[in-house]
Amino acid sequence: MTKFFYFVFGDLDLQSHLPRVNLLNRTERDENGDIIRIWLKFPKSCGRKQATKLRNLSACLNLDDDAVPITSQTSSVALNNNKTIIAKRKHFPLVSALAMTIHKSQGGTYDAIVYEYDRKHPRELVYVALSRVTKIEGLFMVTKENTEDS
Repeated sequence: MTKFFYFVFGDLDLQSHLPRVNLLNRTERDENGDIIRIWLKFPKSCGRKQATKLRNLSACLNLDDDAVPITSQTSSVALNNNKTIIAKRKHFPLVSALAMTIHKSQGGTYDAIVYEYDRKHPRELVYVALSRVTKIEGLFMVTKENTEDS
């Protein structure tokens, strides 16, 4: 089974110490087939406020206790200086997290990472990259030669 991970951005009223990368658990669609809610798997300490609001729904969908619903948001952007033209965008505050820069990963912890070693990386950057993983078994190091052969 393929696993999909997502980076959550924006204020979702989940918790300030919310982990950045989360596993896709389920997508929920309306009668037209449009996605109305995305359920991500979070550590049990995160997203409780949001998960509690929809506890009955998650039980009906046979989701685990660590599933947290993410709903779409609408953003408005002014397209000119006097704000007479406004574009509205409906979106989910998610970005695919299958690849992430070391800088973007800073402050997060992950079950597994793949780090592409480069001799040019400063020692501090290497430290940030390698210290993101929670267990040594989840640390995978490759070089450009490793990745070009596959």
